Amino acid sequence: AKDVKIPSIFIAAADSLSDFHDGKAKQRLFAVPEFSWEANRIGASWAPLELEPGLWLLPYHGKQDDHVGYTQSFMLLRETGGAFPEIISRPAERLLYATEPWELEGDFTIPCLFTCSGVVRRDGTLLMGYGAADAKVGMVEVKLDELTNYLKGQI
Repeated sequence: AKDVKIPSIFIAAADSLSDFHDGKAKQRLFAVPEFSWEANRIGASWAPLELEPGLWLLPYHGKQDDHVGYTQSFMLLRETGGAFPEIISRPAERLLYATEPWELEGDFTIPCLFTCSGVVRRDGTLLMGYGAADAKVGMVEVKLDELTNYLKGQI
């Protein structure tokens, strides 16, 4: 996909780890920027989280410009029985974004909130670590079922 001019999300699949190194992995363009808050770029944030068999939560980030900065949202993916899943829900609005002074500007001179990890606690809370302005680390939590139900409502 050398004709893709804006940083986007690509996906790859292989039968073995060595296939990625040897160039034998199957690759394709998975998602491109669609909304104003992701006009400059999008990218996956941390590994997809399986919600139920065949249904996955993919956290991803977008950047509009140096004023809006880097923000975060989520996609729901469904396995298709083939090599690559399909996106079944992708809300138009960003769901996490910098609001606190320490998230807005640091070593990185634009607002930046970028999740790096996610863990589901026993009580069903999704706890996410995130980088803020490339200078601090924060934690945010959300009830996973509320987030999932919201995304399912966007289908």
